[in-house]
Amino acid sequence: ITTALTVAGSQAATVLDRGTSLCAQTQGGTALSACQDAAEADEGVFFVDGRGRPTFAGRTSRRRLGTVPPYAFGDTVAAGSSEVPYTSVTINNDDQKLWNTAEVNGRRWQDTAAVATYGERSPGSSSRSVLTGRDGQARAEGIVAAHKDPAPRIEQIAWQLPQTRGGALVLQLDPGDWIRVVRRPRAGQTITQDVHVEQVQWRIDTGGGSGNAGVAQVQAVLSATDPAQNTALTLGTSTFAGT
Repeated sequence: ITTALTVAGSQAATVLDRGTSLCAQTQGGTALSACQDAAEADEGVFFVDGRGRPTFAGRTSRRRLGTVPPYAFGDTVAAGSSEVPYTSVTINNDDQKLWNTAEVNGRRWQDTAAVATYGERSPGSSSRSVLTGRDGQARAEGIVAAHKDPAPRIEQIAWQLPQTRGGALVLQLDPGDWIRVVRRPRAGQTITQDVHVEQVQWRIDTGGGSGNAGVAQVQAVLSATDPAQNTALTLGTSTFAGT
């Protein structure tokens, strides 16, 4: 990543983890795509933070976060609650992401118990030039671990600012941050998932009606990982983060 930024002529201050994976050589593309490929090979994330600094958080950064996420977001609006209320949450209950077999760079992994229950389900084989064989094996294991059983998956959380209580916290969130999301259906069990922020989108509407003239309506939308992505997988003598 440092090399790609240097070749591109970037002079911005950076926040870069050392990284864990040995990446295969890659050619062509842009400096941005090279940085993103290298981050993906390490099961990390590359982004530009709120200060304009190119930032790389490697997979070990996610495993240094302890056992309880520091931030909690829920559907309660009770005064004194430690949860920051969200405006909406998207939960995927579709079985299209039920996968018990995966192959990455020719390395195949399968959960035989899940195959016996649901039949063989796979997202298809994939190949990434920057992944070594060992990392490809770890990624295949991670895909199966995250998707071998049906489960509700929190995919997006949205807030309407500045109306949201605790909106200042939302403004501080970056990709890679670890958060807890709580959903309490009117009927059924409470859904609690600890996820990483994968993407932050901002939507700004300056308003058009007389009641909203000159008032900016800001919506923050976070895309999240699967909860099983937080689980480390052990392969041989090395430890890899699931995906």
